[in-house]
Amino acid sequence: MNYVLVDQEKNISIVAENRNLQNMHNGKHYQKVVIGLIFDNNNNVLINKRLPGKYMEGYWEFPGGKINLQEDNMSALSRELLEELGIIVSKAKPIMNYYYQYEDYMVNLDIWIIKSFLGEPKSKEGQEIAWVHPEDLFKFKLLPADQKIQDFLLAKR
Repeated sequence: MNYVLVDQEKNISIVAENRNLQNMHNGKHYQKVVIGLIFDNNNNVLINKRLPGKYMEGYWEFPGGKINLQEDNMSALSRELLEELGIIVSKAKPIMNYYYQYEDYMVNLDIWIIKSFLGEPKSKEGQEIAWVHPEDLFKFKLLPADQKIQDFLLAKR
């Protein structure tokens, strides 16, 4: 049996078949993700490199990941940063939300600034991490969807 949830304003449908979830937008795959911008005391932002075997491997990105069904954005952010970096988010603020269309799917990015956290960010999944001044982000091959974040960080200067 199929269950369909529709957001007509954004032309998004979520089709659940036998507990398998597939997000679709205009007939293409659609994924909601949450991203946390983490800064050190020198105003450098943390980025990590996508692992071999992952979609768009070798690209750099801001930490975060997929939002699971029935998970709110803050819970997803906390879970992803704990899994990826071993930190516990204690305070975060949403700053931007936008859509990015790749060739074969669309992603909805919900961006948060991490105001405070417990622990020291470390690679928990084997990914390379780097603290980078926003003006130096152009030296890294960032995911195309993350370009808007880079532009935002540079405009804040």
